[in-house]
Amino acid sequence: MIALGEDRYYSNHTGLRFKAGLLGSIATAAAMIAILGITLP
Repeated sequence: MIALGEDRYYSNHTGLRFKAGLLGSIATAAAMIAILGITLP
């Protein structure tokens, strides 16, 4: 039971970290595109 609970918590935790990393990478790419669009005429 304890191992099952730890596994469930671990999978949820990694899922949240993956979603946060995905949003961060998308935001970074959008910022880079915006900067390039502003810098280049």
